[in-house]
Amino acid sequence: MTKYNQTGWANFSKKDNASVLDFLSTTASVLVQHNAIGTREIDSLRIALSELQSNPSNNALILELLDQESEFLGIVVARFGETNFNLNLLHYTLKSEVLEIQKLLANLGTEILSKSKLMFNRPVNLFDGQRVESRTLYSKILTDFAENIEILCSQIALIGNQFEQFLPHDMGLSEEIDFQIDSDLKDSLGFATVQANCFAKEEFANAKKHLAQILVEFSEYCEALVRHIAANIQDKGEFPAVVASELLRSESQKILALSTPLSSSMLTWELRRNNLGSSLAGINKSVKNLIDRTTETIAAANTTPVFHSLSESYKRRLVTDLISAGTPPASAWDAINALVVYMQKNDVLSNQLIESELSAIHRSLLPRTLTTLIKLDQNDTLMNKSTCNKEDIEQRGNSLSTKFQNRANLISTLLLTFIFFYLSGCGLKTSVTSDELELRPDIPYKKKLVVPEDQPLQVPWETPIIEIIKKPKGSTNNDSK
Repeated sequence: MTKYNQTGWANFSKKDNASVLDFLSTTASVLVQHNAIGTREIDSLRIALSELQSNPSNNALILELLDQESEFLGIVVARFGETNFNLNLLHYTLKSEVLEIQKLLANLGTEILSKSKLMFNRPVNLFDGQRVESRTLYSKILTDFAENIEILCSQIALIGNQFEQFLPHDMGLSEEIDFQIDSDLKDSLGFATVQANCFAKEEFANAKKHLAQILVEFSEYCEALVRHIAANIQDKGEFPAVVASELLRSESQKILALSTPLSSSMLTWELRRNNLGSSLAGINKSVKNLIDRTTETIAAANTTPVFHSLSESYKRRLVTDLISAGTPPASAWDAINALVVYMQKNDVLSNQLIESELSAIHRSLLPRTLTTLIKLDQNDTLMNKSTCNKEDIEQRGNSLSTKFQNRANLISTLLLTFIFFYLSGCGLKTSVTSDELELRPDIPYKKKLVVPEDQPLQVPWETPIIEIIKKPKGSTNNDSK
């Protein structure tokens, strides 16, 4: 593993362990409130987390607890079953990454629409390979792009809804208290619904597959837009965006390759969850990188004049006119292509040409060629035709702006809600009140958690779970407990 990958994994592991810690501590709190778990198991969990705190590593927290044969983890898995527990943990730790992708795309849509207004009347050539196929307005191509981004955002939102499902307990002879615990866990962990689902694994696999496909589509839209714009400004600036697009497609293939485990092995599930989380974190970085490169190209187009080129539809009209005047088709195409090269090389428009220039450009060009070319430019459907088309672009842009703004507000609310649950779950929410003798005599534990009021807020995984309080001089063993 390279130094870069080691750093990336360390950062992900630190963030993921904090999220897992919150999931476990919140679960412990709810179970204690309903007397569904004993203080002995809570105390042992505290001590296990304290040991991990004093010897930090980049290892996954769940793997460490499995290695220690945690009683608490065993009880929770017994209540929910391996599949439901692992899927709940997957949903909880990954849903913020999916929300972040949706937020990045929504913000891009908003920015694209603002650029569309700035470049509303500017023409742009649409290319098919190296050829100019047609012309349109920048506002049209940017609005179409934003419309596609909104569709992708909607699809990601549907995927995100699956991550809002909390799978209930999986025990026979269920009692009312069991359903109440499920409901309280759903609320405390920030899930939207409690829903039993026999095909939960398959739904998760399909959601993962669909997300990868959406990201590939997004990369293709960005690459196509950048290629059109870069060709118009005759710049090779599309290269960074094309590279970023290919990197995103590569990252997306990783989550496709990571299938949902068929076995109930906790070890297999946890390894797969870590790989998925790390891949999604990498995808988020790739999406942001591609967005940055795309917006850079659009910004360059806003300050660079678009070169003039005849579209293929214009060329076909001019060639047809020459053929109808008796020019052989091959010679007609040669003549019109020579005319295009001349206009580009000398940066001249149709109304700046004179008839005497035509014979010097190509012997087959006729005065009627210039007349037709001027008429085509004067009748340019872009600039003159359509007030109605521009009104349609403006209306679509305004509608999309509202959608993006509403979506961004909703995502921000959901992310803030997640952070609230995340921060409120720092450390276990219960105090040690066990009457048992010292569970591990060589590791003292405290009866009361004391946090100074002036202590600054820290990242949950960096915040000590248990502060070891030294026994005051002269106190008895009973006092220490």
